[in-house]
Amino acid sequence: MPRPVDTPVCAPTTVQPPDWRTPPWFAGRTESTFRSNLDVAQVIPVASSRTAGLNGDAVPQLPPRPDLDQLRRRAKDRVRAARGGDSEALRWIGAVGAGVTLAAAQLRLAGDHGFTSWAELQLEVSRRLVLDLRDPDALAGFIGGRPELATADLANWQDHPDGASPLSYVAMARYDTATRTWRDVIGTTSMAHALIAAGAPVDGVPGARETPLITAASYGDADVAAVLISAGADIDALARNDAGGVPGGSALLHAAVFGMTDVVDVLVAAGARVR
Repeated sequence: MPRPVDTPVCAPTTVQPPDWRTPPWFAGRTESTFRSNLDVAQVIPVASSRTAGLNGDAVPQLPPRPDLDQLRRRAKDRVRAARGGDSEALRWIGAVGAGVTLAAAQLRLAGDHGFTSWAELQLEVSRRLVLDLRDPDALAGFIGGRPELATADLANWQDHPDGASPLSYVAMARYDTATRTWRDVIGTTSMAHALIAAGAPVDGVPGARETPLITAASYGDADVAAVLISAGADIDALARNDAGGVPGGSALLHAAVFGMTDVVDVLVAAGARVR
């Protein structure tokens, strides 16, 4: 997974998550945002990576900190313009063949970002928001018995164009891709535990460019590295030869190259081989 400026479904079963107003899920959070998150998470599939919108054009990927309210306003503005006779807005919204309605505009906007529905876009934005909270109780409430939310790669993001598993995303939290700055973060250890408990594979999916342990080593999260190792991660796994960072390198080599000495100590203590 490149460091640090670029980085490395199934139909759900409807489940009833915890009551959205009841702590720990709701504690300190805004009602409107998380009510919609829970509703969306119950009924639609996880987004998969896509590269083309409704007309086969390149997809404008989502920014690191998207605003669902702003996206809703964009859809409403398009409807208003189309109803006012704007030819470009009429052409844009007419591409989905569902009339000049808000639902049609939301569908078109979702398609422009590479999703098959507005609800799918909402779910992906909500999932990243929950991961950024670094609150394992919020994560458990959001997943609600659906392990694919803990395993499927994040999709259609500007700062993760090749996708990133939720576990790897947590492992790189020390680097803020929105501001391109390093930061101290809390909660990554408990999030790693929660994701693994929800079914996230400790070594990632077969064929991934690198394992979550390599990601943790590259970004210097020694605590997440320790969690992964205790959960059985392969400490000597190698990144793919087309990976960023250190192609073909182990977690130990990545930690050494990027000066993450705390991770080096964790890996050496766990018996990582020097290559």
